[in-house]
Amino acid sequence: MDKAAAIESLTRQVQAASVPVYMTSKAEIVDFYRTTFGHRDWTHAAAEKLSGSSDVYSKEYRAAIRQFQGGREDKEARKGPIRARFQELGKQLPPKMLKPPPGGYKVSFNGHVKISGGRKKKTGAMRGDGWAKASFTRQVTGAAAQDLLLNGGFGPVFTTYFDNFPQNPVADYQVGSISVS
Repeated sequence: MDKAAAIESLTRQVQAASVPVYMTSKAEIVDFYRTTFGHRDWTHAAAEKLSGSSDVYSKEYRAAIRQFQGGREDKEARKGPIRARFQELGKQLPPKMLKPPPGGYKVSFNGHVKISGGRKKKTGAMRGDGWAKASFTRQVTGAAAQDLLLNGGFGPVFTTYFDNFPQNPVADYQVGSISVS
């Protein structure tokens, strides 16, 4: 697998294993609709989604559109049923962000790595440059998991694998297979 395809596969798998954080407040949902549909059309789209009806004469649609008229769009929903409808609507929209799962990512790598100098992990002896077969499974947690989610790439994976090194000793890599859970 070439590097671009490997990074794309890793990124897709990390995103699939991540925990979505959805919009829950009226202000977040209003901002999403204003950004997505523009200044003029956002109220219709939001009311349609909130009411579940595209019939502008229906009771549900009219009740929903009132949530966004007369300066009400900036006021937070106070009543339980209305607040719950906004929270449910937030779950139907794209997540506002992703976060690593509580235990981090379990990453399995199978391929070859080119080591650039450094010391051997167990003996502390100097290591030369060269290619080596690598097959490992590691739990990527904490800051490394956040880095993996935000920046992608194999850097956080190799840093976790070579955890006793002051810096990542991998100069190059060839991916045979990669899986994230």
